[in-house]
Order: sequence, then C-alpha cells, then structure tokens
Amino acid sequence: LKLMGDIPFWDVERHMRCERCKRREFDVDILLPSAVQGVKIRVRRLVGVRMVRRVIWRDEKD
Repeated sequence: LKLMGDIPFWDVERHMRCERCKRREFDVDILLPSAVQGVKIRVRRLVGVRMVRRVIWRDEKD
C-alpha cells in the first residue's frame, strides 16, 4: 500500500500505477456538479492507516 497524500486530481495519472502490470494508464475525468448536486456530495478524507498484526495458531498432532 502506497499513500500519495493530498494531490490534485490532475496529478493522479502521474502518481498512480497499476499494482499488477505497473502501467500508468488511468483515466481521470472532471465532474462539475450542479448546485443541487454539490450540496449532496460527501467528501471523504483519509484520517489514518492502521496496520494490524494478528497471531494465527495451528494445532499440531502429537
């Protein structure tokens, strides 16, 4: 997982790439919502990232 931080939408194509094929072929579109749609838009910001390590046990037969 690689975080880019706050970047403008026009820089998304330059900063991101496919994890499988490593290509940078992302299409970014601009959405200009109307005033009515703009009121309903929910903005989601990344607050933090937590890495969780869990212990996994396996029973062995004697």
